[in-house]
Order: sequence, then structure tokens, then C-alpha cells
Amino acid sequence: MAGDWLKWTKGLPRKVEVMQMATKLGVLPVHVAATYMVFGEWLDDNISAKDIDANGTAHISLDGIQPDFVDRIVELPGFIASMASVGGVHISENWLSIPDFTQHNPQTAKMRAYGMELLEAEEPTEAKPRRQERGARKPAPQKARRAKAAKRRSKRSKTRRATP
Repeated sequence: MAGDWLKWTKGLPRKVEVMQMATKLGVLPVHVAATYMVFGEWLDDNISAKDIDANGTAHISLDGIQPDFVDRIVELPGFIASMASVGGVHISENWLSIPDFTQHNPQTAKMRAYGMELLEAEEPTEAKPRRQERGARKPAPQKARRAKAAKRRSKRSKTRRATP
């Protein structure tokens, strides 16, 4: 599906927080950055618009599971605790809060899917035919120029032959 994407911030492995987490976890910063993307994917699947407050902080209920459950999801022991130590997540007894969630992930997958449903509902029943159904493609500009030049050359050669 075209809407399934997450934003990768340029320089993510070199951010101070990522480097601090890498030091605490004993792994390379690029490993932490990739693990953060897996965490972001999990958040994207489990957070809806109603879970985000007016400040852009996302809150996800743990429903009695321990926060280190996230470590098993991302397959990096200590990840969630190290993320909390740098302020990337706040852990309470039953909740994970992700500050500035909307800054990093402005639309969750659920919101993108809902938006696509709305767009599809608004589309007329007679959609534009696919390119293959519309007929042959126009030639690329370079090919069109070559074809015009070849026509001009053939006209010139015919007029030269006709002149005595």
C-alpha cells in the first residue's frame, strides 16, 4: 500500500539522543536508529488520533503489560529504558507517553487509511482509464525532436531531387 511509510530523519544515527542510547546499550548508533524505526512502526500501528493530546504527545495504554514488552517487539533488550533516559518516551504504570509524536509522525497509518477511504468515496464512479487503456504514450521529447528533424530532412531531400 502506498500510504505505508515512516519518516526517516536525515542524520538520525548522529543525533545526540541516539548516540547516548547506543552507548548505554553497547550497540552502534545506526542499530539504535533502525530499532527506533521499528518502534515507530509499532506506534504507527497502535496509535490513533484519539490517543494524541493537544500538545502532540501520544499516549498508549500498556493494559497491564510491562514496558519492557517493547524491547521484545523491537528485539533490543533495554531499548525502552534507554529511550526513557534520554526523554524520548515517558513510562508510567500503565502508559507510555511519546512527547512530540506529531512532530515526528504527523499522520498515523490509521489516519492515512481513513483519508484514503474519504478520497475513494469522493471519486466519481467513472475513473480515468489507465494509461494502457487510453492509447499509446506520447513519445519522449527527445524522440519527438528526432522524428521532426528526420521529417524535415526527408522533405529537403525530396525538394532537392525535384529541382533540375
